[in-house]
This record gives sequence, C-alpha cells and structure tokens, in this order.
Amino acid sequence: MALGGKRRYVVGQFLFETLLITVVGGISGFVISWSVCAVLPSFGFEEFIGTPYRSGGTSENGVDCSGLAFAVYRRVGVKLPRTSDAQARVGDHIDRDELRAGDLVFFGSGSNVNHVGIYADDGEFIHASTRARSVRFDRLDNKYFRNRYIGARRVL
Repeated sequence: MALGGKRRYVVGQFLFETLLITVVGGISGFVISWSVCAVLPSFGFEEFIGTPYRSGGTSENGVDCSGLAFAVYRRVGVKLPRTSDAQARVGDHIDRDELRAGDLVFFGSGSNVNHVGIYADDGEFIHASTRARSVRFDRLDNKYFRNRYIGARRVL
C-alpha cells in the first residue's frame, strides 16, 4: 500500500460491528484509518428479499434496481440519486477485487449503466431483478452479469 509516496503495510485490522479500523505502518510511523464495512446487515436489506419488481418503486411494496439502492441507503441516512446512471457517478471507484458489503455494483452495455445492485459478500449481490420480477441474490460470476459488469462504487 502506498501512502504519502512511501510503501506502507497493513499491520492490523479491527472490526467493531460495522466499523473497520485499519492500522497502516511503515518506517516513519503509523497511520490509522477507518471505514464502514459489512453494512448490509444493519441496513435491514433482508426485508427486501422477495419484494416485487416495480418500475419507479422505492419501498417494500415494490422496487426497481436503483430504487432498491436508494431505499437501502436511505435507511442509514445516505441520500443517493434516484437512477442507476446517476448512482454510478457518486462515491469512489472500486476495483472488483476490492468489493466489500454495501458497495454498489453496476451493469450495462459499454459505458451505459442500466442496472445496479448492492454487493453482499463472497461474489453475491442483491438486486431487483426484472427477469425474476423480485428482489433476489445473484452472483457476479453468473454469465449474464459477468458479461455486463461495468464497475463498482463505494459510497460509505
């Protein structure tokens, strides 16, 4: 890990509920950083599993893909834009091998975003599926999603 132009090493990570404390050390000292991780369980996202797909929906009565992200993040006080295309422009870009629970994952064609999900863990994400007509888990390595994966953003 490069920090301040010098090589640093993660010397410890400590998880307190949804707060990850990372201690990074090098020759000239230590830096402590923190980030939110594993936030989905505290979001109450499980309440959305099986929720019907509804274009424009943002509640347990029905959601579309960006409405699901909008509603889940709203529960922890984060106001996301309403469309997947706009959501793809907030937060920080995350490489696929750096995904953590709560990161937004985007799909589409070329650079055109037309679908969003929320990364859960172990290659799975939750999303409002138009094909299944409900909120469900799918895998990023599923051929359909693997071929349409555009990128990921970390908002928290």
